[in-house]
Amino acid sequence: METLKKIMNGISTALFALLLTVTLLLTVGRFTGFHVFTVLSGSMEPTYPTGSLICVRPVETADLETGDIITYVVSANTLVTHRIAGIVPDEQDPAVTRFRTKGDANDTEDMLLVHQNNVVGSPFLCIPGIGYVIEYVRRPPGIYAAVAGLSLLALLMFLPDLFAKDDDEDEDEEGESPDNSPEEIPEDSAQNPAPEQPAE
Repeated sequence: METLKKIMNGISTALFALLLTVTLLLTVGRFTGFHVFTVLSGSMEPTYPTGSLICVRPVETADLETGDIITYVVSANTLVTHRIAGIVPDEQDPAVTRFRTKGDANDTEDMLLVHQNNVVGSPFLCIPGIGYVIEYVRRPPGIYAAVAGLSLLALLMFLPDLFAKDDDEDEDEEGESPDNSPEEIPEDSAQNPAPEQPAE
């Protein structure tokens, strides 16, 4: 039973750490200004494996250099994270900077230049595999699975204590043995029979 308790504690601790990490990344980012995204393709492997969770912080585009990795907007619902392959001034406005980009796993550079205003930021943290979890719990049935997982986590946290309580009660019951031996009567308190009276 002690081994089962250790296993349950280990599982519950791991699940709690995972849940806490995901929660912090999703909520704290709103107050600190950084963004959280999931890597959905392998264009930046092995730097950012598919399914990774990356945290992106805002950067000044003037501070960016060739070789830096940036996350930028391609369309209304699409963002890309690639490495800067070159920096070129805009042909119409020299004050505007555009970036040539390329995925580490790609053989060629991206066709379109990235306007400086489309740069969201630069990744500073990558957690492999967690992105799959985020994408899954964002919509049903992942939401229901998350609720079930939280319930299971609560159960795993309290179940070892319940088992331990039952074990203690069993040990207490085993330690108590009833005493069924007859009570001894002290000699002083023994009653002697009254002497018989002679018949008249």
